[in-house]
Amino acid sequence: MYKLKLDSPVNTTEMAFERDAEFRSVQKDEWYLDGHGHVYRAAMYIETAHIVLTPKRWRAKGDERYYYVRFGVNGEAEAMHTSDRYDANDNIRYKLGNYFSNLGDAEAYAGKISKMIREAFSGENSTC
Repeated sequence: MYKLKLDSPVNTTEMAFERDAEFRSVQKDEWYLDGHGHVYRAAMYIETAHIVLTPKRWRAKGDERYYYVRFGVNGEAEAMHTSDRYDANDNIRYKLGNYFSNLGDAEAYAGKISKMIREAFSGENSTC
């Protein structure tokens, strides 16, 4: 795993990366490792081969809480929380991206899903 420390006047952020399996050209906005071990974000396509890095996603540790979206009894998407036990449900939610570190992000995602469904079916009953 590779780490990048970003310092700004406001705060310090650390990003963790995993190595991509390939040594290949770098697409714009991908992260890569140069020959000196420095991590960069590509401003444009780079034809020469580099080690491409993938930002490591957050995952709850040992029974830590995470948030996800499900459909409630009213048919609307809603944010829920549970503890990660690394079981099949937790692994599927993580793999599909339905896995959030905070309630605000899960609620925003639920709102987008509900809006998309309302718009898709808004005219359905008017033709009957």
